[in-house]
Amino acid sequence: MSLLIPDWLFTILPLAILLAALFWGAPLIALVSELTAMITGKPFPARCAQQMSRLAVAGHGAAWICAAMGG
Repeated sequence: MSLLIPDWLFTILPLAILLAALFWGAPLIALVSELTAMITGKPFPARCAQQMSRLAVAGHGAAWICAAMGG
């Protein structure tokens, strides 16, 4: 049994990987950055956490829209 994947599907594969990384990775990075900011008292990790949270919200929205369109 072989897996037949059309060539055009490989062009959108990086987008799917990016959305998966945003879906699961960005909230974890934001949490770790926020905890680092609380422990060290430095402002950069807190700003990084805010930006990662915004990116995660956008990634979640895009992932659910793509899932709704595909399914």
